[in-house]
Amino acid sequence: MKDLGLTSPKTHEDMFDIFDIMMKEKGATMALITNKDLGNLNPFFWSFGAYPKNWIKDSSGKIVYGSVQPEVKDALTQLHYMYEKGYLDPEFAAKDGGKAMEMISSGQAIGLFDGWEPGGARNMVEADPTVDFQTYPLPSPDGKPVVQIHPSFGDNFYVVKKGYEYPEAVMKMISYLAEKTYGPVATGEFYVEYIQDYDTGFAPFTWGPWFCISVEKNYNTYKKLKVNTPFDQLNAEEQWISDTIDKWKAGDAKQWWMAKFFNPDTSHYRILDGVLANNLYFSDEFYGAPLPSMVEQKSLVDRIFLEMAMKMIMGEETLDAFDDYVKEMNASGLTEITKDVNAWAANK
Repeated sequence: MKDLGLTSPKTHEDMFDIFDIMMKEKGATMALITNKDLGNLNPFFWSFGAYPKNWIKDSSGKIVYGSVQPEVKDALTQLHYMYEKGYLDPEFAAKDGGKAMEMISSGQAIGLFDGWEPGGARNMVEADPTVDFQTYPLPSPDGKPVVQIHPSFGDNFYVVKKGYEYPEAVMKMISYLAEKTYGPVATGEFYVEYIQDYDTGFAPFTWGPWFCISVEKNYNTYKKLKVNTPFDQLNAEEQWISDTIDKWKAGDAKQWWMAKFFNPDTSHYRILDGVLANNLYFSDEFYGAPLPSMVEQKSLVDRIFLEMAMKMIMGEETLDAFDDYVKEMNASGLTEITKDVNAWAANK
C-alpha cells in the first residue's frame, strides 16, 4: 500500500478501491482469504454490528444468539457482493485454514480479516525481504469505529479424579512452569527448552500437559517495549523477544514475524491501543461450561448457520431465505438454548 500511495481504509468502499488497485498492480488473484469454516471473517461481521456464534444483549436486555440477528443478513449481503467481485477466494469452501493461508504466503491474496498472527506470511517475507504486511483498524460501511466482541473463556479445564490422593499436584505443576518461564527466576535457557525457540520456530509448550499464562501477557510485553523498559527489567521471554527484534532490525528476515508481532512501530497492538482507549469492545454474555441444551443441540444450530452463510455468500441461496434459516435454527434447539442462557444469567 505504501508503494502505491494508499492509506488506511475507513469505509468498505475505501477497502474495495484498495482491493482493485492492489489486485491489478500486485498481480493477486483475490483480495481476502477465508475457508470452509468462514475463518477470518468474524471481524467483517462485527463491522455490521453482527456477532455470529456469540451471545449478546438485544435492546430489551435479553440475551440472544448473534447468528440469527438481522445484522447478519446485512453482512452476508456484502460478502456475496465481494464474492461476485472476485475479492474472496472462489474456492474457499473447499479449503481448511492451512490451505487458505497458503494464498497469502504465495502472493495470490493480499490480506485477511483477523487478529494479526504474521507467522503465516513468514515464508513469503524470508524469500523476499522487500515484502511487508501491515495492520489497519477495521473499516465499516459508514466509516464509524467498529465495536469488537471479546470471546468468553473457560472452554478448557484441568480435571482431577475424585478421591485422588494429591489433588494439589495439578496446581503445583502449573505454578512451577509459570514461575520458571515468566517469574523473577526465569531464564532464557529454560524458556527456549520448554516454551519456544524463536530461531528454529520449535514450540515445545504446544505438546506440554500444562500451559498457564495471563491473557494480557503479549500485550503487556508490547507495552514494555513501547516505553523502552530497560533490558534487565524484562522477563526471560521479553528479553528473548527484544533480542529477536534487534536481529530483525539488523537484517535477519527470519525474525520478521516475531518482530512484526511485538515491535512497537509495527505491531498490531497499536490497533488494540485504540480499541481499549475508546472502549470499542464488549464481552460475550455467556461463559463457563456448556449448558445441557448446548451439549445436545448447539452444534446442529451452528452447522445450519454455516450452511446458510456459505450458500448465501456463493449465491447458491438468496438472501431472502435468511428468515427461513432463522426459523430452522430456532426449531433445531436454539429457542431452548436461548431460554436456558437467560435463566443461567438470571441466577449466576
